[in-house]
Amino acid sequence: MTRRTFAGALAGFASAPSPRHCILQTFRFRDSRRLRALRDWIGRNARPELLLEAMVAPHVPELLAVSDRALPFAADRIETLAVGAGRPAAIFEVRRYDGALPDTASLRCAGMNPMFSSRELLVIPFDSLAARDRAWTQFAGAFSDGGNVTGVSLYRAA
Repeated sequence: MTRRTFAGALAGFASAPSPRHCILQTFRFRDSRRLRALRDWIGRNARPELLLEAMVAPHVPELLAVSDRALPFAADRIETLAVGAGRPAAIFEVRRYDGALPDTASLRCAGMNPMFSSRELLVIPFDSLAARDRAWTQFAGAFSDGGNVTGVSLYRAA
């Protein structure tokens, strides 16, 4: 390999698209008034990719904000997520794992396309609770869930 071909190969490698990442911020509140105030502020001043309000979670009220930059508020938890191929929906399931995540190809076979993921978290959109139940039933019949699930929460778009 000559310097010229090496430089060309290196330039091609450097121009390869890298996966896009976002920031997930979790905000927990003692009462729903503070949640509404933050949700209203975000609606006026920020444009997050996704803003989710907890329906069924270990802590309610809770708000999740997914954006390309952090919001200027103290968050209870901040995580970096890789952007997947999911789409906007009515219901979002956030699953936390202690160990390996399930294989993305296996999830797709069951009709689930994670919208965001990290080393220990998946955000999966569903059109309805019935669609969620069907997908997980199909997945459980054919595949292993990977590592240990440490938390499952359901959210709706805020």
